[in-house]
Amino acid sequence: MKSNKKQENFLEFVPVRNFNWTLSEETNKVVVERPKFDNAFLKKNLLPYFKKQNFNVNLDEFGSYVWQQIDGEKNIYEIANVLEKKYGEKVQPVYERISQFIKHLYQQRFVLYKNKK
Repeated sequence: MKSNKKQENFLEFVPVRNFNWTLSEETNKVVVERPKFDNAFLKKNLLPYFKKQNFNVNLDEFGSYVWQQIDGEKNIYEIANVLEKKYGEKVQPVYERISQFIKHLYQQRFVLYKNKK
């Protein structure tokens, strides 16, 4: 029995940032602010005891560049092409690297997919 479900191409997914971020003036790299708690109970009862409500996640040069390209409009394929044009051989194999990176960001809820069903 054949499945009628069309297989999705990961490179066509459009990532959207899910957390606030800043660009470090010292390093010129992205710092993503990830909340310490997602659970509403923990936010209400534990978070007031912490000085900071977020973890700061520092991205490397390539990660920072990819993060800045995530605009909710470009798909992963387009972002990979821009990355390859800027860094050339340094990022090869570009599609495998960016796929792993974006999947990791998704698993940690740093990004969501705009057009994923």
